[in-house]
Amino acid sequence: MAVTGRMDGHFNLLWDHSQIEFLSIPTLRLLLEGAGLEELRFHRVGCIPALAESMVAVARRPGNPT
Repeated sequence: MAVTGRMDGHFNLLWDHSQIEFLSIPTLRLLLEGAGLEELRFHRVGCIPALAESMVAVARRPGNPT
């Protein structure tokens, strides 16, 4: 599934009772933008970024100074 890009469809966070530990950057971006956050940046954490097992999302609330 990872090779074909079908992980988002299989582990869809937007479904009821979905498993939160399976997030992709596009899905997390959609959720954070939907919550009204701006200036989204994502950083993969691990030895090799493409194979990272974790990520950090950085965002700003509108109206808050940087």
